[in-house]
Amino acid sequence: MKATPLLAMVLVFLASPAIAWLVLSQHWFQGGATAQGEWVQGQVPQQGRWHLLLPTDTVCDARCSAGVYLLHQSWLALGQERDRVVPMRLGSESLDPLIKTAVNQTGLAEGYIYIADPRGQLVLRYPIALTAGNELSAGEALLADLRKLLKLSRIG
Repeated sequence: MKATPLLAMVLVFLASPAIAWLVLSQHWFQGGATAQGEWVQGQVPQQGRWHLLLPTDTVCDARCSAGVYLLHQSWLALGQERDRVVPMRLGSESLDPLIKTAVNQTGLAEGYIYIADPRGQLVLRYPIALTAGNELSAGEALLADLRKLLKLSRIG
Protein backbone atom coordinates (compact mmCIF):
# COMPACT_ATOMS: atom_id res chain seq x y z
CA MET A 1 0.00 0.00 0.00
CA LYS A 2 2.89 2.40 0.63
CA ALA A 3 4.10 1.93 -2.95
CA THR A 4 0.90 3.42 -4.43
CA PRO A 5 1.60 7.09 -3.51
CA LEU A 6 5.21 6.73 -4.62
CA LEU A 7 4.15 5.17 -7.92
CA ALA A 8 1.56 7.91 -8.48
CA MET A 9 4.17 10.60 -7.86
CA VAL A 10 6.64 8.98 -10.29
CA LEU A 11 3.90 8.74 -12.95
CA VAL A 12 3.02 12.43 -12.53
CA PHE A 13 6.67 13.44 -13.01
CA LEU A 14 7.09 11.18 -16.04
CA ALA A 15 3.78 12.24 -17.58
CA SER A 16 4.72 15.95 -17.72
CA PRO A 17 7.63 15.62 -20.18
CA ALA A 18 5.70 13.01 -22.18
CA ILE A 19 2.73 15.37 -22.58
CA ALA A 20 5.05 18.27 -23.47
CA TRP A 21 6.77 16.14 -26.12
CA LEU A 22 3.39 15.10 -27.56
CA VAL A 23 2.13 18.69 -27.75
CA LEU A 24 5.32 19.90 -29.48
CA SER A 25 5.65 16.95 -31.87
CA GLN A 26 2.01 17.26 -33.01
CA HIS A 27 2.35 21.05 -33.51
CA TRP A 28 -0.50 21.81 -31.14
CA PHE A 29 1.46 24.74 -29.71
CA GLN A 30 1.77 28.05 -31.59
CA GLY A 31 5.10 29.83 -31.25
CA GLY A 32 5.54 33.14 -29.47
CA ALA A 33 5.74 35.41 -32.54
CA THR A 34 3.04 38.05 -32.32
CA ALA A 35 3.89 40.11 -35.38
CA GLN A 36 1.10 40.25 -37.91
CA GLY A 37 3.34 41.18 -40.85
CA GLU A 38 5.80 39.01 -42.75
CA TRP A 39 9.38 39.08 -41.43
CA VAL A 40 11.93 40.22 -44.01
CA GLN A 41 15.65 40.84 -44.15
CA GLY A 42 17.58 43.49 -45.99
CA GLN A 43 19.20 46.87 -45.65
CA VAL A 44 18.14 50.29 -46.92
CA PRO A 45 20.14 53.53 -46.74
CA GLN A 46 17.48 55.45 -44.78
CA GLN A 47 18.66 55.79 -41.20
CA GLY A 48 18.01 57.82 -38.08
CA ARG A 49 14.28 57.19 -37.63
CA TRP A 50 11.81 54.39 -38.29
CA HIS A 51 10.62 54.30 -41.91
CA LEU A 52 7.47 53.12 -43.63
CA LEU A 53 8.54 52.34 -47.19
CA LEU A 54 6.27 51.95 -50.20
CA PRO A 55 8.19 50.89 -53.34
CA THR A 56 6.29 51.93 -56.49
CA ASP A 57 6.68 52.42 -60.22
CA THR A 58 6.76 55.84 -61.80
CA VAL A 59 3.08 55.44 -62.74
CA CYS A 60 0.85 55.02 -59.69
CA ASP A 61 -1.84 52.39 -60.35
CA ALA A 62 -4.76 51.36 -58.08
CA ARG A 63 -2.54 49.25 -55.79
CA CYS A 64 -0.06 52.10 -55.48
CA SER A 65 -2.86 54.56 -54.63
CA ALA A 66 -4.21 52.18 -51.99
CA GLY A 67 -0.69 51.86 -50.58
CA VAL A 68 -0.16 55.62 -50.45
CA TYR A 69 -3.49 56.00 -48.65
CA LEU A 70 -2.65 53.20 -46.19
CA LEU A 71 0.81 54.64 -45.59
CA HIS A 72 -0.56 58.11 -44.86
CA GLN A 73 -3.42 56.93 -42.64
CA SER A 74 -1.14 54.63 -40.63
CA TRP A 75 1.32 57.47 -40.12
CA LEU A 76 -1.47 59.84 -39.00
CA ALA A 77 -2.85 57.24 -36.57
CA LEU A 78 0.48 57.12 -34.69
CA GLY A 79 -0.38 60.40 -32.93
CA GLN A 80 2.49 61.61 -30.73
CA GLU A 81 4.80 58.87 -32.01
CA ARG A 82 4.51 60.32 -35.53
CA ASP A 83 7.78 62.25 -35.14
CA ARG A 84 9.72 58.97 -34.84
CA VAL A 85 8.46 57.60 -38.19
CA VAL A 86 9.07 58.76 -41.76
CA PRO A 87 6.60 57.56 -44.42
CA MET A 88 8.27 57.26 -47.84
CA ARG A 89 7.10 56.41 -51.32
CA LEU A 90 10.06 54.96 -53.16
CA GLY A 91 9.12 55.78 -56.72
CA SER A 92 11.85 55.90 -59.33
CA GLU A 93 11.24 59.59 -60.03
CA SER A 94 11.76 60.57 -56.39
CA LEU A 95 14.92 58.62 -55.59
CA ASP A 96 18.46 59.86 -55.70
CA PRO A 97 20.93 57.39 -57.34
CA LEU A 98 22.30 56.07 -54.01
CA ILE A 99 18.85 55.21 -52.67
CA LYS A 100 17.63 53.83 -56.02
CA THR A 101 20.62 51.45 -56.18
CA ALA A 102 20.12 50.32 -52.59
CA VAL A 103 16.40 49.72 -53.11
CA ASN A 104 17.08 47.66 -56.26
CA GLN A 105 19.73 45.61 -54.43
CA THR A 106 17.47 44.81 -51.47
CA GLY A 107 14.75 43.61 -53.83
CA LEU A 108 11.86 45.51 -52.29
CA ALA A 109 8.79 44.15 -54.05
CA GLU A 110 5.98 46.41 -55.14
CA GLY A 111 2.60 45.75 -53.59
CA TYR A 112 3.96 45.82 -50.02
CA ILE A 113 4.61 48.38 -47.31
CA TYR A 114 7.87 47.78 -45.44
CA ILE A 115 8.97 48.82 -41.96
CA ALA A 116 12.67 49.67 -41.59
CA ASP A 117 14.32 50.34 -38.24
CA PRO A 118 16.49 53.42 -37.48
CA ARG A 119 19.63 51.50 -38.48
CA GLY A 120 18.27 50.80 -41.95
CA GLN A 121 17.37 47.14 -41.37
CA LEU A 122 14.15 45.93 -42.96
CA VAL A 123 11.91 44.34 -40.34
CA LEU A 124 8.39 43.56 -41.60
CA ARG A 125 6.28 43.88 -44.72
CA TYR A 126 2.53 44.01 -45.31
CA PRO A 127 0.67 43.27 -48.54
CA ILE A 128 -1.46 46.06 -49.97
CA ALA A 129 -5.02 44.85 -50.48
CA LEU A 130 -7.40 46.40 -53.01
CA THR A 131 -10.64 45.42 -51.29
CA ALA A 132 -12.00 47.65 -48.54
CA GLY A 133 -12.18 44.99 -45.82
CA ASN A 134 -8.70 43.64 -46.46
CA GLU A 135 -7.23 47.13 -46.70
CA LEU A 136 -8.59 47.94 -43.25
CA SER A 137 -7.18 44.76 -41.68
CA ALA A 138 -3.78 45.35 -43.33
CA GLY A 139 -3.71 48.86 -41.87
CA GLU A 140 -4.63 47.60 -38.42
CA ALA A 141 -1.91 44.94 -38.57
CA LEU A 142 0.69 47.48 -39.72
CA LEU A 143 -0.28 49.94 -37.03
CA ALA A 144 -0.34 47.34 -34.23
CA ASP A 145 3.13 46.03 -35.13
CA LEU A 146 4.58 49.52 -35.59
CA ARG A 147 3.24 50.70 -32.24
CA LYS A 148 4.72 47.63 -30.58
CA LEU A 149 8.12 48.24 -32.23
CA LEU A 150 8.11 51.89 -31.23
CA LYS A 151 7.17 51.03 -27.65
CA LEU A 152 9.98 48.47 -27.33
CA SER A 153 12.61 50.50 -29.19
CA ARG A 154 14.96 52.89 -27.46
CA ILE A 155 16.38 54.15 -30.75
CA GLY A 156 14.83 56.35 -33.41
